[in-house]
Amino acid sequence: CVCVCVCVCSWLSLQSFPRLKPSALELVKQLQRICDRMLSVLLGDEVSAMVAEDYSVCYSFHYPNEATRDAALPIHVGEHRDPSLFVAEPVARIPGLEVLDEATESWIPVEESCTSFSDVVLFCGKALANWTRGTSAGIPALRHRVVGEPLHRRRVSIVFEQKYGEFYDPSAGYLE
Repeated sequence: CVCVCVCVCSWLSLQSFPRLKPSALELVKQLQRICDRMLSVLLGDEVSAMVAEDYSVCYSFHYPNEATRDAALPIHVGEHRDPSLFVAEPVARIPGLEVLDEATESWIPVEESCTSFSDVVLFCGKALANWTRGTSAGIPALRHRVVGEPLHRRRVSIVFEQKYGEFYDPSAGYLE
């Protein structure tokens, strides 16, 4: 069972925790800066001057990781590619995020290679893949998933998805 949480950008969930709001706002700003910087590098120009429609979102997920009778670890979120330009996700303390190595067709556990509360995972979504298709940049959208963890510890992750209207083609089927 995965509880898809509250949209962090609306701050409805932070009304009960007013001291958390400044830190959460700063985190969202930092994640957006990372995504904007990478997009600016690809464009060869500052992205902030080009964006009129910002549909970016930041949200959190709670994975209870409850014990089951099945010995296999559950897949909380199946293999998928996000519809956004870039996705920035601070590395969680509890493992679960896996990315697919297309060359070997093997799943790589992100938290084993990164430092929680320090590193941020940045990956490409469908909109950026479509936008760079046929160019020298040609960046594919990253296939990833979230699996349970053997000690059944609760996992919380925060995800920022960069979504600018100028880069979306409504006929491209990003949300499929």
